[in-house]
Amino acid sequence: MSFMNGDVIRHNSLGIGLVKGVRPDGKLEVYFKRKGLVLIGKDYSNLLQLIDPGLKGLEIAEKPDKALYLEDLSTSFRYFGDMCGRSDPVQARQWYLRGLEIAEVLVALEPGNTQNLTYLSFCFDKMGEMDRHSDPVQARFWYLRGLEIREKLIALEPGNTNLYLISISFINIGNLYEHLDLVQARQWHLKGLEIAEELVALEPDNTVYMRNLSNSYSHMGYMDIHSDPVQARQWFLKELEIAEELVALEPDNTRYLSDLAPSFNQMGNMDRLRDPEQARQWYLKGLEIAEKLVALEPGNSKYLSFLSVSFNNMGEVDIHHDPVQARHWYLRGLEIRELIIALEPFNTLYRHNLSTSFSKMGNMDRHSNPVQARQWYLRGLEIAEELVALAPGNTQYLYGLYTSFNNMGEMDRHRDPVQARQWFLKGLEITEKLVAMDPDNTLYLRDLSTFFIDMGRMDKHSDPMQARLWYLRALEIAEKLIALDPGNTEYLRHLSISFSDIGSLYESSDPVQARQWFLKGLEITENLIALDPDHVQYLHDLYITFYNMSKISDPNQARSLSDLTF
Repeated sequence: MSFMNGDVIRHNSLGIGLVKGVRPDGKLEVYFKRKGLVLIGKDYSNLLQLIDPGLKGLEIAEKPDKALYLEDLSTSFRYFGDMCGRSDPVQARQWYLRGLEIAEVLVALEPGNTQNLTYLSFCFDKMGEMDRHSDPVQARFWYLRGLEIREKLIALEPGNTNLYLISISFINIGNLYEHLDLVQARQWHLKGLEIAEELVALEPDNTVYMRNLSNSYSHMGYMDIHSDPVQARQWFLKELEIAEELVALEPDNTRYLSDLAPSFNQMGNMDRLRDPEQARQWYLKGLEIAEKLVALEPGNSKYLSFLSVSFNNMGEVDIHHDPVQARHWYLRGLEIRELIIALEPFNTLYRHNLSTSFSKMGNMDRHSNPVQARQWYLRGLEIAEELVALAPGNTQYLYGLYTSFNNMGEMDRHRDPVQARQWFLKGLEITEKLVAMDPDNTLYLRDLSTFFIDMGRMDKHSDPMQARLWYLRALEIAEKLIALDPGNTEYLRHLSISFSDIGSLYESSDPVQARQWFLKGLEITENLIALDPDHVQYLHDLYITFYNMSKISDPNQARSLSDLTF
């Protein structure tokens, strides 16, 4: 009997196995769900080759053992899918699908068997997970099938366990909608949260339910982060509180640690624009955990991803105070993301993260090495376009593509203004689409405001009237952002820039009007510097304001203000 890679076999004692490799000496490397990778000698007497390991394979099973054989076959297929999931997601999906088909046969044989129904619901979840990025419509179908079964389960066996499974379905569907329809996503996550809180109230010491509640708080935070950041921070604090409690119970539990690292990072994100030093402390805590996880499992792409995020976060807090150190952090993040892609080349989320790293490196090199920066941006753009082609309605990928278009526009602004305008207009098309999907999303609004400022600057000399319209639209959005999040320093800076840009249009025609606009911007900039005296961008904004004021009717007072400040 001869075997090939990919053959499915049955061992008399080890059960169903997948041939991983055939050595020159005839020994087989076989994956078994019970034992993992096993080396089988040249004696094949204990092996049976399953020519068609699907439903036709049932022919070799005696009728009394059919259900047990089916269960073994289905769970083995799921295990095989796990084994090749990183390197070959297409093949993995095929294994998961075959496992699902057999699970459905099991349920057909024993319709009232709750164990089989539970297993089938997990099979649907796995299929949803496989399809969520590439085919969200199909993923929704799988998740809803899983929910349907779980609702049947709770009717058969009311209880906390099945209620917990329903909350998992709600979260899965909510996750699916996060980048498609935020209103729908929030509704599903609220339903999941309601159950999660109920379960913890019933069983306060159940760590599974505690972790589920922590995750629900996290999802609610992401739902509100751009529309109600104050509320979002409260959700994230609740998530963090539970995550820290779980780690205190089991300090070396990697699952709990992998929840805590993103919690620290998210708190850093929330505080970065209000309290950079506090944000740095959050990020350092996240980095410490990420390094611990990678040390425990060096090849785990999820933990490597945590580490890359931590490096990027450290770059964000250093970028305005120590650009050289920031570039070092970003470069370390990029190196890890390239390593992750080598492990999981088809993972779209990791490819998106890699595109983001290329953009970060381009930002760092834009002024010191524009040729290199352009290469970074082009690499990021290539990935961003591929991802949007795969999932046209995914807001995360659309936003990544907008960022790439904007980066290319910045590179061409002075070298080729006509081409730059084309890049910016492509970005506008995407941003307006995103704002239409989520009108109160502060991230999208901020970027739309930035676009209007950029367009105003491009039209300032050739078409001042059009430039004024661009600037006024930017100002309108900046004021809306401040109303949504009054203490956000980034939005305050946008408002200051809008005032200064409008003032620059009046320098020659109406110096008094120009000065009024400049003074509005100056007041905000001086307040920002009082909060962060060493912030390079704020100091640069202050210099620009004084320079602009020196060009209008009262240069002596402008110079005296400059002397007083510096």
